[in-house]
Amino acid sequence: MKLGNWNRYEVIAAGDHIRTFINGQPCVNLEDPEGATRGIIAFQLHSGGKTEVRFRNIQLAVLSPDAATD
Repeated sequence: MKLGNWNRYEVIAAGDHIRTFINGQPCVNLEDPEGATRGIIAFQLHSGGKTEVRFRNIQLAVLSPDAATD
């Protein structure tokens, strides 16, 4: 994490396979066959104290099946 600076958070969801990255570093690699494949996209923060969160340059893209497995 770059404290006091912008960080890049990426989520790739392909079927039941979900991967997340922070600043290009892998964080989560999850197979969730019981998870939803459709629904609402929301931003949520789990924190124990007072926290300020800002978002910028949000992008949503539908990837080709090949791109989602790279």
